[in-house]
Amino acid sequence: MAHEGEVLLITMEVLRREKLKTSVGELNTVVLRPSAEKNGEKKDIGNNLFWLTDDERKLMVRMESKIKLGTIVGSLTSLK
Repeated sequence: MAHEGEVLLITMEVLRREKLKTSVGELNTVVLRPSAEKNGEKKDIGNNLFWLTDDERKLMVRMESKIKLGTIVGSLTSLK
């Protein structure tokens, strides 16, 4: 990933598998936590989690980002 002209290496750690209730039904998901490096040095990108479907599509169905005021949550509302 590039940010302000610099290249960041983003890696995703698989934390767990989880059944997630969504507006489109209950889905099997994989929960991931990203981390970043620049020139071999770890960079703070906050506390973020992503839920992807545990199938060949790997659709993102939920994300959470913790901030000072609380947690921002994004959820899948429909599929087309």
